[in-house]
Amino acid sequence: MSSFPISLAAISSDMAMEFISSIVLEIGKCLLGPVFEAVGQRVNYVVKVKENIEQLSKQVRELEKTKESVENLIKQVERKGEDIKDSVTKWLEDVKSIVDETNSFINNEIKENGSCFKGLYPNCGSRYQLSKKAGEKMKRIKELQEGGRFDVVSDPAPPLGIEFMCDRDFQMFKSRELAIKEIREALRDENVHVIGVYGMGGVGKTTLVKEIGKQVEKEKLFDKVVMAVVSQDRNLKQIQGEIAGMLPLEFEEKEDVLERAQKLSRKLQNEKSILIILDDMWDYLDLKQLGIPLDLDDNNQRERRGCCKILLTTRSQDVCHEMKTNLVVLKTYKTKMFSFLPFGSFSLKNPIPNS
Repeated sequence: MSSFPISLAAISSDMAMEFISSIVLEIGKCLLGPVFEAVGQRVNYVVKVKENIEQLSKQVRELEKTKESVENLIKQVERKGEDIKDSVTKWLEDVKSIVDETNSFINNEIKENGSCFKGLYPNCGSRYQLSKKAGEKMKRIKELQEGGRFDVVSDPAPPLGIEFMCDRDFQMFKSRELAIKEIREALRDENVHVIGVYGMGGVGKTTLVKEIGKQVEKEKLFDKVVMAVVSQDRNLKQIQGEIAGMLPLEFEEKEDVLERAQKLSRKLQNEKSILIILDDMWDYLDLKQLGIPLDLDDNNQRERRGCCKILLTTRSQDVCHEMKTNLVVLKTYKTKMFSFLPFGSFSLKNPIPNS
């Protein structure tokens, strides 16, 4: 003993055990190799119990800070209406569980077994068990800490569905029932691409097409139904934005109408089947300029684009002619009910006549 530069009696029991064990471990590694490493791990549990507990306390505090950061990110995206990813929710649950377990372990088990830290000859069995549990928890905390490095904590908010735009107090009058039936038949016709609904303002054209959109989407007649308001003072960027918001598709603020049209066209062509409702049209609208891949002057393309159909509302029959609609719903002024152009006056396979 006298050959050591530091007297064991002058240092704590933990330091003494660690000092001795380090010498024993080095000798054991030389003599027994890998076999002794397993034994050495157990010895370390006994010797470094205090160090492991302190390290565990530090790691759990760091994990709580990471959890707080993730929760702050969640608050930000929730204000945008975005959906939190399931993996993030599961991570938060796991973190709460391990934090609660660890705090309970530190506050209860260690206090109950506090005597194992005292004296030059502590209870090695208790030290081993406590240190081993601390090590296991540190391993789990490390995994969660690494798993908490989320680049994204949410998914974009689901696009606005047509059903949320419908009037809750919609009433199925006889006139509406007949109009819906005729329009739905036209929507099922592969040769019909543009359907026009026209009448005076306030007769319920918008309510009607919204209800039709809800029905055909629910019945899977179309994979997607989107809607935009054109209005008299039409704004192409705004119309593109309303359609994109229901797909969903994001535009950059700096993108002009042409750039948005190209992006919107690519997106629409990737849809299997889509119904686009254009409400409150006052004059002719160039669909290609908007980004809708349907050329009304190209009969061959009209056949190929069976997956994309337009349902428009207007106060002008001239708009229906200009947009080459296949079906027009009229308003009867005296009864304020919907009626139809006689099917004999035009073919559903061809646009209505100009006369």
